[in-house]
Amino acid sequence: RSYELKIAAIKIFNTDIIFLCDTRLVSNKGVSGAKRLKDSMRDAKGRKYDVYTNSKSNSRGVAILIDTAMGVSPQETFLDPEENFLFLKININSTPVLLGSIYGPNTTGRDFFRRIGGILDGNKDCQSIIGGDWNTVWDRGSVENNVDIFRMQNLPNKCNRDLLREMAEKNLLFDPTRVLYPEAQLFTYAPFGNLRSNKS
Repeated sequence: RSYELKIAAIKIFNTDIIFLCDTRLVSNKGVSGAKRLKDSMRDAKGRKYDVYTNSKSNSRGVAILIDTAMGVSPQETFLDPEENFLFLKININSTPVLLGSIYGPNTTGRDFFRRIGGILDGNKDCQSIIGGDWNTVWDRGSVENNVDIFRMQNLPNKCNRDLLREMAEKNLLFDPTRVLYPEAQLFTYAPFGNLRSNKS
């Protein structure tokens, strides 16, 4: 039942393209759930999706779902060996688009950002749309005045934040939420349970 609820939650926004991260499509017994996910997205009521994954273990992993009605298929696929990203090069209305689903490393990610930078460099003809969990924040402010954190003693993965900002500036990427709401405190992460009240 929980699987069906997750599928329904993924599809509820009725979007053309969906990025998933931390997919963990292989159980701790080595059983892959990739086919089940693909079948569920093709057979469920409402919109139907083609599913592209980079998730071969029971940790990490990413996926991109594309509405079948769009009639697109990837011209090129870029997989991170550590399952931290998946990029698809597609055409939408004759415009080349690079889609990237991200699950940023918890440790310093110099190789991670270097690999993404290489993909962006090799696809400068594309419009790029990248989404997911970077495991860091966008704001360069200090702990005391950082709009991306709440009740935290330290900035999450400050090195990766700097690497993310450098990559974004070099490739003219921006965070649409921060363009629309530059000072709003909008959080996507809170710890499990009710013992800690920090957010980011």
